[in-house]
Amino acid sequence: MKDIDSIKYRQEIMMDLENKTFFEHIKAFAQKMRVMREHLAQAGKLYYKYQKERWFLDAVEIYCEAVNCLLNDLTLADLKSRGFLAFREYITNYESFAATNEREGSEIARQIICALLEKRIKVFFVTHLYDFARSFYDKQTDNAIFLRAEIQSTPNSLANLRTSSLVSLANHHQHPS
Repeated sequence: MKDIDSIKYRQEIMMDLENKTFFEHIKAFAQKMRVMREHLAQAGKLYYKYQKERWFLDAVEIYCEAVNCLLNDLTLADLKSRGFLAFREYITNYESFAATNEREGSEIARQIICALLEKRIKVFFVTHLYDFARSFYDKQTDNAIFLRAEIQSTPNSLANLRTSSLVSLANHHQHPS
């Protein structure tokens, strides 16, 4: 290494990793990612569609939990290095669906709910996605119930959940005609 700043940058990161608790959190994240990759590899080896999908969904769940735990650990850590501080900011702002519009979000949700309904699992869904709810309303799906959160006027109060007809959802949605 010839660049002094690069050396300092890496040393700062190593100094953050000297914190044993933080280092254990990083190792736990790495272990969860290994398990997630093992699930993906197993899904690739299987023959039956639903078995493959189950292993894939497990991998997704492991990934989401790993990232959420890492975010929590990074938030609680007393970080000093530019590298980990920048990484914490990136993870904090990371939202996999941030660029997803309502139509795309509705399609993703529709595929997940259809898979659950195929397995005869009753679904309760709280949604603001009008197109998504409309697609199930049009099918007259009996085993899917949509709930609407009633917004409370006071901050930090819990919302009440009410079963929602399509008309009720539409009244709370600025859907273009």
